[in-house]
Amino acid sequence: MRRYVISTLLISVLVGAGGCARGTTMSEGGDVDLPSNHVVALQVDNQYRNAVDVYAVSGGVSNRLGMVVAHESGTFALSPSQFVRSDFRLIARPIGGRGLANSGVISVRAGDSIAFTVAPALAQSSVLVR
Repeated sequence: MRRYVISTLLISVLVGAGGCARGTTMSEGGDVDLPSNHVVALQVDNQYRNAVDVYAVSGGVSNRLGMVVAHESGTFALSPSQFVRSDFRLIARPIGGRGLANSGVISVRAGDSIAFTVAPALAQSSVLVR
């Protein structure tokens, strides 16, 4: 039984890696593949002392992307519906803490990548679009 579970996990990992190799990304719902040039890659480097929840804010709507543990990094894929508006910004809110890191309004296009650094002093956080 243990071999069966291990082989099933190994097959799942290999199949998942194959999807990435074709240049596709799972959408937020997990049921639609989007070509990788249609999304924006977000890399969050959390240098803050607490874990943070990361949000994409566009059109006044806040969409939680996930959590990044203190002193770790996290990667997220943003679908076009999350970044096409002119008021797009990123927010990182400390879990169990006060304040927030705000990227300010940023302009991105499909295929870009964003590096969002959450600084030890939240007001000194920065963003770089490539």
